[in-house]
Amino acid sequence: MSWDLVARENFTVIDDASVAATLGRGPGIRRVTRLGYMYGLLNGTRLPSAQISSVTGDARPPITEGRAPRTSSEILVGRAALDALGLHVGDHAELILVADFSLGPRPQPKPMTVTVVGSAVAPAAGQAGIGTPRLGRGFVASAGTVDAVLGQDGVLPYIYMSDLVRGSDPQAIVDRFPEGLPDSSDLPREWFTSAVPAEVRQAEDARPVIWLGVGSLAMAVVGTIGHTLIGSVRRRRRDYAVLKALGFTPGQVRATVPCQTGAVLGVALVAAVPIGVAVGRWLRIAFAEDLGILVRPVVPVLLLAAAVVVTVLSVEVTGLLPATLARRTPPGRALRAQ
Repeated sequence: MSWDLVARENFTVIDDASVAATLGRGPGIRRVTRLGYMYGLLNGTRLPSAQISSVTGDARPPITEGRAPRTSSEILVGRAALDALGLHVGDHAELILVADFSLGPRPQPKPMTVTVVGSAVAPAAGQAGIGTPRLGRGFVASAGTVDAVLGQDGVLPYIYMSDLVRGSDPQAIVDRFPEGLPDSSDLPREWFTSAVPAEVRQAEDARPVIWLGVGSLAMAVVGTIGHTLIGSVRRRRRDYAVLKALGFTPGQVRATVPCQTGAVLGVALVAAVPIGVAVGRWLRIAFAEDLGILVRPVVPVLLLAAAVVVTVLSVEVTGLLPATLARRTPPGRALRAQ
């Protein structure tokens, strides 16, 4: 859920109709989704819950398994919550919702039997002091489900998330509402131009460290290959001397080293590339599933091809010094004992 613009007015009920008429129909807006939070008891276990409904456009959250709810007796449960409760898509569960915030008397919660029809990614944006599902660690209920359990008196503090048309400036949207979204209070308004979860942002921040580790490992591998080649040439001086005695030119003797390294490197790449891709996809899927986010691993084919080319060139350049030592091997001195 990569929303471009988030509007929040702390513990204030905003007028949906006014938001739809002003923000939802303005230029640059693709969809506006209303998000509210509460907590619920699912089979007796307390879990944070998100209520998602449409102001304009499609409000459906990203479905990672199963399908979207079609009735008020169907809900979506995060992957981590499913595992913790031992539930599966298609199972029935008892749901009790509790409103953390209400304009009037808090409505009396009543139990309701619901069907888990899928798993979804819940937005991580929230209100201070109110628990949020945090991606896969809660459940998502529709406005119909909340009304069926809490009744019309179950009022929640809402957040409005906007998805903009590509190329639109979020700040231009904010400037259209200097006094905030339409409501009946004078509480401070807050605008956010990113709804990326902290878990995902921290993973992105770790990317330079990963590249540093990869670069250090590559330098160590190239150095090891160079050291091994130099040792191999020194051990095989007699073999190179025999080749020269048989008529090999210095250039032909020198070419034996890159041919040797090329054969070894070719076998290594044939094994390493598919295994590396498979292991990388498995680690990415495991990481995404642990966070509860949508799993869409992509293999960067061009970057992978460039890495292979750089690897071949690096190894061949590293082999220039051992190849020069092999070319300079004097056959008379090496074969004097024979």
